[in-house]
Amino acid sequence: MLIICSQQAFAHLLHDPSSVSSSHPFSNPPTGSTRRLHRTRRNLGSHRHDLLVALRIVNRIEKEVVEAEFENWLLDETHKCSKVGALLEEAGGKGKEKQLEDWVREYCGDCKTSLERVEKATRGFL
Repeated sequence: MLIICSQQAFAHLLHDPSSVSSSHPFSNPPTGSTRRLHRTRRNLGSHRHDLLVALRIVNRIEKEVVEAEFENWLLDETHKCSKVGALLEEAGGKGKEKQLEDWVREYCGDCKTSLERVEKATRGFL
């Protein structure tokens, strides 16, 4: 005859309350407390699932907010670039202005390219 300690018996009940058999001399059919425990654990599992779904939604919203802010930042930067570009054209391309113009052209070109990619991706969602 197999002797099961109380903690093992309880753990067995946790995993499969219907498997309690009459082969164990002191085993009883699932009691009210066993049913209550399983109902509570089922409810906790449901709450856990709801929380995970809510966290996924929050993460998606945060990602969309960051992407929107990046797009707004790119719009601001490209607007600034157009102003700086106009000022550089007025100043002409001499000496240090030429170096500055090259840097602005590279930076602003990167901003424009990034903005085009973001706008293209946004159009794909619509």
